[in-house]
Amino acid sequence: MSDRSIELAKQSLSGRSKYDYFIVGIAAATFAYFAKDFEFDKFGNNEESFVLIALLLLIISIISGLKKIDVSNFFVEKNGKHLDFQEYLASYKQCALECKPFINMETGETCTPEEAKVKASRLQVTLDKWDKVLKFTETKLQIYYVIRDYSLVASYILLGLSKFYPTL
Repeated sequence: MSDRSIELAKQSLSGRSKYDYFIVGIAAATFAYFAKDFEFDKFGNNEESFVLIALLLLIISIISGLKKIDVSNFFVEKNGKHLDFQEYLASYKQCALECKPFINMETGETCTPEEAKVKASRLQVTLDKWDKVLKFTETKLQIYYVIRDYSLVASYILLGLSKFYPTL
């Protein structure tokens, strides 16, 4: 990966992270604003019911947003380790193919081509498991994203309707 690609990936990750924090902050601020003076009498076709449902949706949005941030941090951490292990795997395979001893410049570890074959096969099994974990984590991220955004939008629609309810 070129330096330019790495820099763009960093900027993208930073921007996405800031957006996630912003959305959770907006949901929390909206919740605090509407919940501070909220009084509820009876559930039905009234303004208070719209606000109550909107507040519940905001809670869902906040919780799913926080979970998305948490899972996203986990994903980035595990993906970084996954990439490191892929580099080790490539080095072990190269060592085994070229039949030359391998020296890990970071750790000082040395191994023979036979040891490299064994380590490569073990590491491949580990990477296959990690691929499944990363795919599952990515799916969770998408689910939290959808829940966060749709519940936030629905809550704003209900809050808007609650303000116009007396005129309807």
